[in-house]
Amino acid sequence: AEGFTSYQEFLSDYLVHVGVIKPDMGEFLAKQISRFLKPVLTANPVDRDKWNKLVEFFEKSRRGELTLEEAEEFQRLAREVAIEHGTVEAWKVHIYATLTLAFLRKKVAEEKEKQRGAQQGS
Repeated sequence: AEGFTSYQEFLSDYLVHVGVIKPDMGEFLAKQISRFLKPVLTANPVDRDKWNKLVEFFEKSRRGELTLEEAEEFQRLAREVAIEHGTVEAWKVHIYATLTLAFLRKKVAEEKEKQRGAQQGS
């Protein structure tokens, strides 16, 4: 399972980086996840703290409020849940968290590039 999560993270990051996966595709997955995330939370009280944190990160990502550090923690936690549980729902959350992190990394890199260009142009 760890090999697959690593592969999934690499491939998702690469596809976002080269522009194959666009932000609106992440929104499609978010709609899928929003239908099951809270019901899974209530059905699995053993991991309630993890699922509560996943829900919190998920909702912040939907509002565009997730920091890069939070996105990294979101992916780490989603990876852990996917490996532990191996359910389709857990893997969907993992891919969404991975895409969220990839989009944020790309955004941060683009903003740094703009700042460099603005500083050089001054």
